[in-house]
Amino acid sequence: MLILGRAEIIRPRLIRDGRSLYVGNFLPDWRTLRRLRFQGCPYTGCEFYTIVYQILPTGQAGDVLAAWEGNAFDRPSRPWWDVVPWCWFTTSFLTTPTGSNQSWTTDATWNNASNTVAVIAAGGGGDSGSGNSNGGGGGGYAAVSNLTLSGSITWFNGAGGAGTASPGGTGGNTWFNGTTLALSSAGATGGAGGPAGGTAGGTGGAVSKGTGFAGGVGGGNTVDCAGGGGAGGPAGIGAVGGSGGATTAGGTGGGGGGGGTAGAAGSGTIGGVGGKNHLGAGGGAAGAVGAAGGAGSAGGGGGGGGAGTANAQTTGGGAGGAGTDWDATHGSGGGGGGAGINPGFTGGTSNGGIGGSYGAGGGSGANGSWSTGAAGATGCVNLTWTPAGVAYLPYEPWPQMAPILAQ
Repeated sequence: MLILGRAEIIRPRLIRDGRSLYVGNFLPDWRTLRRLRFQGCPYTGCEFYTIVYQILPTGQAGDVLAAWEGNAFDRPSRPWWDVVPWCWFTTSFLTTPTGSNQSWTTDATWNNASNTVAVIAAGGGGDSGSGNSNGGGGGGYAAVSNLTLSGSITWFNGAGGAGTASPGGTGGNTWFNGTTLALSSAGATGGAGGPAGGTAGGTGGAVSKGTGFAGGVGGGNTVDCAGGGGAGGPAGIGAVGGSGGATTAGGTGGGGGGGGTAGAAGSGTIGGVGGKNHLGAGGGAAGAVGAAGGAGSAGGGGGGGGAGTANAQTTGGGAGGAGTDWDATHGSGGGGGGAGINPGFTGGTSNGGIGGSYGAGGGSGANGSWSTGAAGATGCVNLTWTPAGVAYLPYEPWPQMAPILAQ
C-alpha cells in the first residue's frame, strides 16, 4: 500500500458510501487501465470483475488494493477501506457465443458519464493452397467513450475465418449496441482470409463505428507460406504478417498485435521470427530446419516453421499469442506463423499457426493435400466503467484518515 501525501494536495474528491471512503475519479488512460487490469485480474480467464486502486497525491492511479469477481457492489469487507482514499472501476468481457446477435443487460452500476466500450473484430483464416500461400488479415479495433445505455443491449461477436480451404475464410465483424454493424455504437470489420495464389495477404479489418485502428495485413509470398496479421488494438494498428521471397522455404512470422512489429521473413530453410507486441516482446521463435515455429506470447506473432528435409516432420507455424492489452488474457492477438515447406516428403504436417486471441489472422499452410492454413481468432467486446449511483462530496479532513496521513 502506498502512503498518501498531505491531505490538502489530494486533488480527487472523496465520497462517503455508508462507512467507507473512496475517491471519485474518471477512468485513467489506456496504459494505466491495462496495468490495473493485469495486476488485479482475480484469476486467468475471469471475464467480469471489479478492481479497487489507490489514488496518489497527484491524482494519478497508484497500485491495485483489491479485486474480486463480479459486480462492484459485491465488494468484500476490508477494514482499511475506511481510512484509505480509493477509486474503483468495473470491467466485463463479452466473447461467446459468436455468429449471432446476443443481449447484454445494462448493469445497475453503469455510468453514462464515465465508460468505454471497445471491440476487436475476428481475424481471417490462412490460405491452404499448394506452393505459395498467404496469411489472413487481423480484425479491426474500435472504441467509443461515455455511451448512454439502459435496458437490454444487442451485441454481436464475429467468428474467426476458417483456414481449411483455399482461399482462407473471412473473419466476422464485431459490434456493440445495435442489431447490425451499421446501426451500432462501436464496431469493426473482420480481417480477410488469405487469398489463393498471388503474392498478397488478406487485408486487415477496419474501423466502422467509433475510433480506433485497422487490423494488420496478412503476409504474402511467391514460394513459401506467410504469417497472419495482428489484430488492431488500443495501442495501434495491427502489425503485418511476414512476407517471403522466391528462394525461401522457411515460413514467415506472424505480425504482432496492435502497435507491434511485423513478422520476419524466413532465411533459406529457417523460419522467420514472430513480430513483437507493442511493448517490444512476445514474438515466437523461428523454426529450425525440420521443426515448427515457436508460439507467440502476450500478443506477439507466432514464428514461421522451418523447411522439411525428411519424412514425418512437423514444420508448422507457431500459434499467435493472446493479447494482454486489457488484462492477462484479453487484448489484441498476434498473427499465426506460416508453415515451412516440406516438398516431396510424407507423413508430416505443415499447418499454419492459429491466430492469437483476440482478432488475429491465421498463418498459411504448405500444401492443401496434407496440411492446412489456420483459423483466425474470434473477436471480443470489452466494457469498462466507473460505477454510478453515489454522491460527490467536497473534500473534508476526515478524522479516520489521520493515521495514514501522519506517516
